[in-house]
Amino acid sequence: MTYRLAPANPWPAGARDVAAATSWVRQNIDLFGGNPMRSWPSATRFGAFHVASFWLHPEFQARDSDVAGVVLVSGLYRLSADASAAEKSYFWHWMPAQIR
Repeated sequence: MTYRLAPANPWPAGARDVAAATSWVRQNIDLFGGNPMRSWPSATRFGAFHVASFWLHPEFQARDSDVAGVVLVSGLYRLSADASAAEKSYFWHWMPAQIR
């Protein structure tokens, strides 16, 4: 799957996109012989942050987007003062003032 990009779509757009994708998987997994109770989304880099946001913030999850677990690889989970312009553009809404 893909997700909407910043700066046009700030946080938590990516987490909401993950919720929509996992909801689609739950609704359609039986068509592919899968088990909805064994779904494990995995992601790397910025995608890992979006999956982590989805997983850790129940308010972003759709009613039918339950997953068994997640796999996160090389994600960005905490910003520092040396964050790139691209990182800052996406995470601006929840960044501490001293990092902005």
